[in-house]
Amino acid sequence: MLVLEALSLFFVMLVVNGRDLLPTAVAFGGGFAAIVVVMLVSRTTRWPWGIALGWVVQAGLVACGLLDPVMYVVAALFVAIWTYCLIKGTQLDRLNAARYGGPGDAA
Repeated sequence: MLVLEALSLFFVMLVVNGRDLLPTAVAFGGGFAAIVVVMLVSRTTRWPWGIALGWVVQAGLVACGLLDPVMYVVAALFVAIWTYCLIKGTQLDRLNAARYGGPGDAA
């Protein structure tokens, strides 16, 4: 989910630059930095602190709405998907643990 969000940040970067909301260097530098950060955070979601970083990424996406108000809609969609994935992922982890035993159990 965060990788998809990183891909969408590429287009956000292009829109911010195209509408001259920020200087070109700031738009592309900040955009590429945000993409790298989101991609790195996507690798940490297996740990509880990685989930917290994921929420920070979501807050950063909402903050992009200060640059372009349309980003509030995009951010709302991604926050909803992020929340759904966390809820469903937790449910599936519990189901699999009950079905196949916990991570420490020998199968």
